[in-house]
Parts: sequence; structure tokens; C-alpha cells
Amino acid sequence: MACLDVSWASVYDDERGCLSMKRLRDLLGSLKMAVPLLLAIAGVLAWGTIYETRFGTAAVQRVIYHSWWFQGLLGFLALNLAVAALERYPWKRKHIPFLLAHLGIILILLGGIIGGRFGIEGQLIIPEGQAERALELPTNVLVVHEPNPGAHHVFPTSFETTAWRHEPHTLFGVPFKDRVIQLVVDRYYPDAQVEEQVTDDGETENPAVHVVIHHGEQQESLWLLARDPERFGLRWGEAHLFFLEPQTEQELASLLGQPQNIAVDGKVTDGSAGPDSGSFSGVATVDMGDGTAPLPGVPFTVTVTGQGMGTLLLTVGDSGLPDATVAEGGVTIQ
Repeated sequence: MACLDVSWASVYDDERGCLSMKRLRDLLGSLKMAVPLLLAIAGVLAWGTIYETRFGTAAVQRVIYHSWWFQGLLGFLALNLAVAALERYPWKRKHIPFLLAHLGIILILLGGIIGGRFGIEGQLIIPEGQAERALELPTNVLVVHEPNPGAHHVFPTSFETTAWRHEPHTLFGVPFKDRVIQLVVDRYYPDAQVEEQVTDDGETENPAVHVVIHHGEQQESLWLLARDPERFGLRWGEAHLFFLEPQTEQELASLLGQPQNIAVDGKVTDGSAGPDSGSFSGVATVDMGDGTAPLPGVPFTVTVTGQGMGTLLLTVGDSGLPDATVAEGGVTIQ
């Protein structure tokens, strides 16, 4: 009798366990679970829209859309749809539209979860008639530049993800010679607007012109300063614009089209190379070849692209020189 009692108890426990699993399965695939989940997600999306209007896209993605609890809601909804579809197994022909609809929604939800955890968002801006391969990411960095010896220190930042904090007091350690300098960010403006004012009441002469360039819907406005080695010119697409101040008739003749050899004697401090391109940068002394004194401490960047008939682009300060076609030779960095 004892063995019989144990057998009946085991059967009872198995049946009770099966009933519990069935109830849990029925609950997970029921409308009682789906409706609250849909209402919760709709409420969060409405809140996120208002939040984004107030604090920006980066902040709403960090606080809401990329948070574990929001992606958990999406995961529960995907589980609810999957269990509801499995409840109708074995499927028949009449179930095909139902299954396809549920499968499509599940894939969208899983795509949102995977994209939120591991995806990279950015913009690829391609001007008309041009090619582009650089992805513009919605992230910011803080760059500390040492004019001599031309070192750059780049620090990733995330101030935009907490735009409600206008005084972050964030510390950055900047290596400088044999010590580390503490850089403190005291104030952050999420919607700052830079206004540069150039007046005509300076103590010394410093010629400047205000340039506004239009091309279709694009527009750029800036000041060019003739005596500033980093602000005397600009490159805008295929156009090059320089504001120079000739001191002699020889310089003026050179600017008006006479051949001129510009010597750039620099020291490379950083560089990188890829399969079809390479670039390096540093600080150089620039001799304009017109009899004027060489300009020291001018940052430069050299970019080489293509194989065979390659292209070499030299940027001195903020001024890009015309592209040069390179058919032979090479660049060696030691």
C-alpha cells in the first residue's frame, strides 16, 4: 500500500505541476498580459516624446529607450506574442496570416532591443554630385590641443545624455610633459549659440573679412583673418578661399598667379594607415616662398588616398591646399 500511495502522490504532483505550467503559459499568451504591456509601452513612448522635446535625443535614448526596463517591456511583449502563436500549434493553413503578423511584430521588437544594446546610430551626409564614406555619429568629444609640440588629447564626453545637469563638474586628466593637469568642466550648455564679434577698434592692425558662402540649401558664415595662420583661409567642398596680406610687389605678383613654392617643414606627432589611405599630422614651420619670415607652430595634416594614381591633400592650419595627384614615390614615417 505504501508503494501505491507514493505512486498516487507522484501522479498528483505531476498533474498539479502540469496545471501550473499551463496556467502560466495561458497567462503569458493572453490578452490580460498583452493589453497592460501595450498600454505601458504607449505611455512610455508618450513620456519619451515630451522628454526628448525638453532634453534632446541623446538624453531620451539614455534614460528611456536604451534603458533595461524599457527593453524589458519590449521583451515581454515579444514573449507574449510568441506564446500566443505557440498556443495554436499544430498550425493550419488558416493560421498563416495570424502567424506572419505575430512573427513580423516579434522581429521588430527584437530588432529594437538588439539595436538599443549593440547598435550604432549616425548620419551619412552625401552632398549632391559627391561621394562620402564617413559616418557622422551623434556623440561629442572634448579635444585639448597643445600648439607646441602639436599634441591632441581627445576625451569622449556624454554631457548631452544628462542635459538637465548644467554644472557637471567633470574632471579630465590631461597629460602635460611630466605631469597630469586636471581639467574641470564647470558648465555645459546644451543649446549654446556661438557669436563671434569682430570690431574695428583694435590696438594693432589685423585685416579681416566676413565671408558668407551659399550652395543650394547649405550656408556657411565665418571671418577670415589675414594675420592668423589658422584663420586666413578655408576649404569648402572643392573651393579654396584665402585672405592674404601681401607686403611687397613680389608677394602680390605671386598671389596673382606667379608660381610659388611653399615649404612645409614639420614634425609628425600622430598618424594612421589603412588599406587604401593614410594620414598623419603634427606641427610645422611654413615658408611661403615670398620673402616673408617663416611661420612657426602651424598645425598640419596630410591625407593620402587611393592606390596607383593616388591623391595627396595637405591642410595647413584650417586651410586646405589643392589636391595633388601622386603617380610615384612614397611617404616614409620614422
